[in-house]
Amino acid sequence: MRSIPACRFVLGLLQGGALSLLYFAYEQHSWPATDGEVSAPLLMVALFVPLIAIQSMRVLRFATLVGWTIVATILIAALSFYDIWRAWPQDWVLSSTPPFEGAWQPHLLPSWPFILALPAILFIAHALVVSADIDGRLIAHYATYFDVAWEQGVQLALTAIFVGAFWALLWLGAGLF
Repeated sequence: MRSIPACRFVLGLLQGGALSLLYFAYEQHSWPATDGEVSAPLLMVALFVPLIAIQSMRVLRFATLVGWTIVATILIAALSFYDIWRAWPQDWVLSSTPPFEGAWQPHLLPSWPFILALPAILFIAHALVVSADIDGRLIAHYATYFDVAWEQGVQLALTAIFVGAFWALLWLGAGLF
């Protein structure tokens, strides 16, 4: 089981590299950041798929882990593509400098309702997959769903508290110096 921390470390590095490349492309106004139907799915897949894989490593069998990661990747990419596709292809953006003229710019990033809804969708789907894998059945027992969902909810809350405390400490240190 020593390989799980190493796999998590490698996934974290790959996620950081992918997000860095996407950010660099966005800042440089180069492809894929100039095409919303490509950049939004890449961004959301790079954000969420490594987190799903890292969270699943200890609780899912390998075959289920691979299958769930593939299904989650396809689901995230398809929903992200649809979010961009259904939006108006261009956004009217006003310049921040006088004479404050507007211009049409392509719609590149996912909408805020989608960004807020996708984690909830993935949380529910992940709890269903993990519960089914633990019970070894397509539809798990209610008690398993309950236990898995609460365990993951508590993990999520503790993670949010830790990250919030870490950022508060960073801002406190920055304010002192």
